[in-house]
Amino acid sequence: MNGKIYSFDLARTPSGSMVLLLDNEVFWISIVDFSNDQEHNAIQLMLEGHIYKVTLEDRRSNLLRGLIANRLPSPTLMQLTAPMPGRVARIEVKPGESILAGSGLLVLEAMKMENELKAAVSGIVEKIFVETGRVVEKGEILLSIKAH
Repeated sequence: MNGKIYSFDLARTPSGSMVLLLDNEVFWISIVDFSNDQEHNAIQLMLEGHIYKVTLEDRRSNLLRGLIANRLPSPTLMQLTAPMPGRVARIEVKPGESILAGSGLLVLEAMKMENELKAAVSGIVEKIFVETGRVVEKGEILLSIKAH
């Protein structure tokens, strides 16, 4: 899990919940949701009142992902698009500015609410395609970031 190897055992109880024995510690778990598609096996678990999203991976899927990642070029230019129609209330960065992942980029006002859009990657703001006050459509490119 997250690069660390654990010893575990998992068993279903007659009530439908599950018991997890993880490194000799017992946890009671309820499965909230399970999706099984070609992309991933994801489970949402409830453990001690908290919901966790868990992706199940095996050695084969890790090997295939590694082979694909080594063949595909990593994207260096990321584009921020409008997640909804709205008005650009504020632009918080300038072209050429160095930013960190999670930094605020701009504020989009939609339905009388301000939504701060944040950087998904660290990098340098390459170009800003909008100005304050402009109304944008969902999916419209707002700015681009050259990722580090």
